[in-house]
Amino acid sequence: MLVGYATELSWAGFARAVAYWEQLAAPDDTEADAESQRDARRAHCSETLEGTWVLDALLEPVGGAIFAETLAGIEAELFAADWAAAKPHHGDDVTVDKLARTPAQRRADALVEMATRARSAPADGCRPRPSSPSWSTIPP
Repeated sequence: MLVGYATELSWAGFARAVAYWEQLAAPDDTEADAESQRDARRAHCSETLEGTWVLDALLEPVGGAIFAETLAGIEAELFAADWAAAKPHHGDDVTVDKLARTPAQRRADALVEMATRARSAPADGCRPRPSSPSWSTIPP
């Protein structure tokens, strides 16, 4: 079954199938695995000699999903803004190579925007939950 999934699914889909299979095969290990993943979480943010910053992080599955979904949402907003800004200059000939930012630059700007929004969020705001957990449905 897993070999079939390996040939049919995307990498992310196959990883979900393997995780689901592991949970079914060894349910007692699931809690220990989750604790191990949580214990392994880390993040580093260091300023370079030039004044730029380097980020590196390892997030547990739920925290990573919340982070990735939030980042992707803000990046999508920035993409839409870039597209709208390019449209008057290029009309219907707008393509991604004519946008002001590369995808990596948009993600970097999205990280800064995420931090800006976090600092301006109300103290009693609603905490996020991931919308599609990594154990979502596996195709039959």
